[in-house]
Amino acid sequence: MLSLKKLYILSLILLLFLFISPCSVLAEDTLTITTYYPSPYGVYREMRAKRIAIGDNYIDNADYTWEESDGDGGEIDYLADLVVEGNVGIGTTNPSDVLEIDGTNPILKIGSRIRIKADESNNDAWFGAGSDLNKIKFGDADFSSAMMTISTATGNVGIGTTAPGAKLDIYNPDTVSNIAPFAITNADTDTWSMGLYGTSAYGLYIDAPPDTNCHGYYGTGACRLNDYAEMMEFSEMPKDGDIIVIDKDRPGFIKVSDQSNSQDIVGVASENPAMVIGSYGISIKGWKNNQPKDGTYIYPLALSGRKIINVTDENGDIKPGDKIISSSLKGYGAKAFESGQVVGMAIGGFSSSPEDETVTLPNGRKVKVGKLLIIINVGYARIAP
Repeated sequence: MLSLKKLYILSLILLLFLFISPCSVLAEDTLTITTYYPSPYGVYREMRAKRIAIGDNYIDNADYTWEESDGDGGEIDYLADLVVEGNVGIGTTNPSDVLEIDGTNPILKIGSRIRIKADESNNDAWFGAGSDLNKIKFGDADFSSAMMTISTATGNVGIGTTAPGAKLDIYNPDTVSNIAPFAITNADTDTWSMGLYGTSAYGLYIDAPPDTNCHGYYGTGACRLNDYAEMMEFSEMPKDGDIIVIDKDRPGFIKVSDQSNSQDIVGVASENPAMVIGSYGISIKGWKNNQPKDGTYIYPLALSGRKIINVTDENGDIKPGDKIISSSLKGYGAKAFESGQVVGMAIGGFSSSPEDETVTLPNGRKVKVGKLLIIINVGYARIAP
């Protein structure tokens, strides 16, 4: 029989064999441990990752794989290090936009030169540029063409130019279609606009939209009849193209002419003048107040420029160069037949035809009425007998 000591040694050898032999006869195993720490939520003092995709759609790696090289078929670009599906909030727990920065006077800094700040203390917004930044440019998405430039050195602003030479420098490279480099447009029921041109031929050139009704002048299209008017107080509401005279019964007011060859002509009523001057300043192609107040009507009175007026053939057909006086038909003009006050000179003509409207003068005579283009030049004219 084996002694007790030998039996004990034998037992230890057998146990050692049982533990060691599986490792020596089986293939190498890989052990994978999946864990959440802290689980399932928690606070990490420090976290580092090569790249992160955040959002419900990105949880399953099989649906959104990361490219390892450009164009290898992955759904997430290989250059992207951080991909976020929803809104991102910095300084806020409730971002309502794709990127929302909140807090006390939050600032977005781009490099060492650009800072964008929301000043909560006075509800201002700031766009700041560093002193070493030469220009701020606004242009197309490819940064190849600048539409507006701000010079940080001079404070000059350029539109259409990258080298503004004045506080506001507007450059128009279009020399073919004659587009105004500066325009003001008001798109309401009485649309009006102003265009400013600076050319070697004109210096400062102010333009207004064309009149939509040229009454046959310049063909059937639109035309520019640029008359210059002043807002005046009328005793009655005129209509466009009426000849206007002094109202001797109401000092400070004017009215529509109602007699032939009036010596009190002051101008022509103009519903849509190119430029109008009033107590509020200068307006280009626009005015609003023509409503009566205490028996007073505010309306533009054209004092110079080209204007289409209402005329009759009371004194015969009108030819270019004829002087125009007031007709006995209220508001209308007629060919001057004797020296006296005229409203201007005809640069168009009016010859009555069967198609023209016929009206009756105060004396019962039938005459034809129509439209005439004139140059307003109020004053005394000598008419040869």
